[in-house]
Amino acid sequence: MTTVWKPLAEARIRDRFERPLLLEKMTTETASTGTTYLRLILSDGKTKKSVAEFNRTQQDLLDMGISEGHMVYVNIEVEDYKGGPSLKIINISADNTTNIYDYIITPPLGADMMFNYIINTLKSVADDFGGMYTPLSELAVLILENYRIFFIRSSAAISMHHNHIGGLLWHTYGMVRSAVALSQLYENIDKELLVCGAALHDVGKIKEYSTSDCGAATFTPDGVLFGHPLLGCEIINDHLKCFVPNPGYHPEKVRMLKHMLASHHGKREYGAASMPAIPEATLLHMIDDIDAKMNMYRKVYEELRPGETTPQKIYGLDSYIYRPFYDTGYYNPQHEGFGQNEGFGNEPHGGYGFEQCEEYGYGQ
Repeated sequence: MTTVWKPLAEARIRDRFERPLLLEKMTTETASTGTTYLRLILSDGKTKKSVAEFNRTQQDLLDMGISEGHMVYVNIEVEDYKGGPSLKIINISADNTTNIYDYIITPPLGADMMFNYIINTLKSVADDFGGMYTPLSELAVLILENYRIFFIRSSAAISMHHNHIGGLLWHTYGMVRSAVALSQLYENIDKELLVCGAALHDVGKIKEYSTSDCGAATFTPDGVLFGHPLLGCEIINDHLKCFVPNPGYHPEKVRMLKHMLASHHGKREYGAASMPAIPEATLLHMIDDIDAKMNMYRKVYEELRPGETTPQKIYGLDSYIYRPFYDTGYYNPQHEGFGQNEGFGNEPHGGYGFEQCEEYGYGQ
């Protein structure tokens, strides 16, 4: 008989339950009072929760056979913290029997389907200026195909949005779809440039982040030193040096593509190297913001019952969030023909390309 465990998204104040969870990440942090504590990121395969552990140290957990990227069995009590549910661990132990691959969060769409859509869309918008230049889209396809393993595996963030294995691919897929739709509405837009910008805007994240086998992202040294907009421009420059087509790419379109990567955060205080100076760059910034925020809503709605409001403002959305009382299935994507996690795998190394990522130093 299969045991039905309480989902983390359904945890409410005064609940108490026990269940297996994936310990995705643990770090030692310092509170404002100067007290150190453990920050544990726990996953049930659909939802992640951050738990503050004041009674145990990392060494305590290691002595118990508990480490990052492994299963644990926890007894949890849900307390009231500023009007919202806060998880408190009563007991925790190592769990060596539960299948970890059921607890790794991945996109709801297949990796191959999303990647192929991006590639095929890039090919469909190719503009060779009447045979005078090699289409810019061929450069974008070349970059993505060369980095395919890293691209489909990488998280899109440390936290906030799309912060799991395959998150970068899912985020990019959504943005390319939006770019196609908006280019049909605004006919003066350079469609090839906008789609290329959407496809490559975050490609630098494959070097900015190291994504663990269970989906936890941490900054690499280059990520700390440079950030993904600059790293993305470097990737473009590296391919321009190593792969010289005949005829070459239009130099002004390459220049505009790099501008879009450099400016896609919209404002310097948000990490942009420059402000958007062309309409395609402005659209790219807005598409990026929309896709990120819609993913945040999706995550919040997974934890709200119809008719509920979040007890606190949601960081990144800067507002209390309400789920309409008539909504019983919002943000639960069902795409006919695409199985959940298809292409990402639910067994060791299935679809992720772990061996190749390790060979090149990613995910370590």
